[in-house]
Amino acid sequence: PVATMAIGKAGARNAAIFCAEMFAAHHPPLQEKLAEFRQNGCKIKI
Repeated sequence: PVATMAIGKAGARNAAIFCAEMFAAHHPPLQEKLAEFRQNGCKIKI
């Protein structure tokens, strides 16, 4: 996959989420963590 992200904190956040989603495709425990992350309002600190 190819993704284009913004520069700065927003881009870093989106890149981290994108990578986690790619890894989660074949890793069920990570899928659960991503679901929890989304339910909590997608809050992440960088």
